[in-house]
Amino acid sequence: MVVDQVQKMMAAALSPLTRTKAPDIATEGKEQISRAAQDLVDWSMRSRERMTGLVRAEVRLQLKQLGVASRDEVEALRKRVRELEKAGSTKRKTPAKRRASPKPRAAAPVKAEVDVVEIPVIEPEVEVVVATELTSIPVDGPIPEAEGPGPLPS
Repeated sequence: MVVDQVQKMMAAALSPLTRTKAPDIATEGKEQISRAAQDLVDWSMRSRERMTGLVRAEVRLQLKQLGVASRDEVEALRKRVRELEKAGSTKRKTPAKRRASPKPRAAAPVKAEVDVVEIPVIEPEVEVVVATELTSIPVDGPIPEAEGPGPLPS
């Protein structure tokens, strides 16, 4: 596709330009630029989505290695504490069975209390920067292969 377009452009450049050919060549060039720009925008969006996913995965991994609890883990712990508090309060409200003959007790019963501790959840802030302007940079020698989401659209 690109080779055909380059051949057409070369043929147009080498042949004499007439008033009737000029608008056709200009229209074709405009269409090529529009397609190339749309392809570049699409590639940029795919790259941004992939980069965002990679950053999120890395942040999750680092937080897990640091031992920071996730939001789901903290919520599960809160739910469990509420269940334990309810279970403890219902046990205290039910009267104990009395024995036929009271026996002396050695010590008073121990009352257990549960403290609720707030565990902060660290939400990482991720900033994604997308280039909106292309610039050319002179390069000496061959251009090295770049890693990325894939080849640039043709």
